[in-house]
Amino acid sequence: MLEKILTYFGKSEEKALIKSAYDLAWRAHRDQKRESGEPYIQHPLGVALMLTKMNLDIETVAAALLHDVVEDTPCTIGEIEKQFGGNFRQKAERAGVPPELVKDFKYWLRENNYE
Repeated sequence: MLEKILTYFGKSEEKALIKSAYDLAWRAHRDQKRESGEPYIQHPLGVALMLTKMNLDIETVAAALLHDVVEDTPCTIGEIEKQFGGNFRQKAERAGVPPELVKDFKYWLRENNYE
């Protein structure tokens, strides 16, 4: 999925930002599994890909990769802000999809050919 996300961004600095966010997210979630048994990193990758297909800005896509790091790992928001800048907190908070919207959002994605 990471390679698919990277194809949407042409500049080397954009690709570097996505790779840096992915690397931090992967390290933070590396030992975590979803209830399904799949690696946890699949969730932030899925959110990032979905936002990429919606043509959102590069910082929002990178923040999507990091949106569960602070909640679910020992990594702090301070560490993320130190590496990626202060506005990542707000973008990461907005990148998460509220659970009550997931069903409708998945339907919308399917109907608009984003899946």
